[in-house]
Amino acid sequence: MHEYGKSNWESLWEKLEQAGNVGIDYVINPSLYPQILNFLAQHPNSIVVDFGCGTNLMGIQLLFGYKASIPALQNNPNVDHARFNTLLYIGVEGSQELIDQSNRYFHDIGEPKNIASVQTHIDKNFSLFDNQSVDLCVSRNFLMHLSLEDFLAHMADVSKILKPGSFYIFTTLNPNYELKKAGREMVNGERYEFQHGKSGEYGIFYHYYKTREFFKETIGKYFEIEKIEDCTPISDKYTETHARYYDSEPMAQTYVLKVK
Repeated sequence: MHEYGKSNWESLWEKLEQAGNVGIDYVINPSLYPQILNFLAQHPNSIVVDFGCGTNLMGIQLLFGYKASIPALQNNPNVDHARFNTLLYIGVEGSQELIDQSNRYFHDIGEPKNIASVQTHIDKNFSLFDNQSVDLCVSRNFLMHLSLEDFLAHMADVSKILKPGSFYIFTTLNPNYELKKAGREMVNGERYEFQHGKSGEYGIFYHYYKTREFFKETIGKYFEIEKIEDCTPISDKYTETHARYYDSEPMAQTYVLKVK
């Protein structure tokens, strides 16, 4: 079982989520969301699985969020088609506390029938979906929480549950950005602490560093890499408060993978 971080991280994550996250809202989502929406707009009756969904806020935003208030959804022509085409969006999360919070969110938006959250740990023992039963898998800032062993198992499992020709679309931290945040060199598979916020005010999480070579080699066993897109800010208004997002080295990258 992989570890997310120090005690009480769930409440810290909820605090961060409610306060807004510049990196997610203005850097990661504007890269990730269009790729997901583009797929869903073209594939009716899609079953989507979101790994490491947290409170399933990504699914809620994609399917029910008020478009004008979500930067990544503003002026996107695929939102309505994608929402109509999503038969079921299933979020998978290891923390029962975050699953409970997602269910409270579902209650607030009227208990929609096409979105759900499931509590189970995503590791080498994970087994939840039938082979070739899922149209699209997604994740956001989740893969760095997996050990090398669990990452290998996860890629193999996703390739099995996806229907032929389907996709895994995700964002994950850029390995070079991780080295910068850690402030030192690391070896493949090394566990390190990663703080949320300028001084860790939103908690300290455990991540597992993976080299770019290991990442691509493992992916290549099961997927064709259709696209790798750097996540860059869509607004200049945070250059002073969040200068690290504007470095030449992008903080994260979006991968579009097609199952072999």
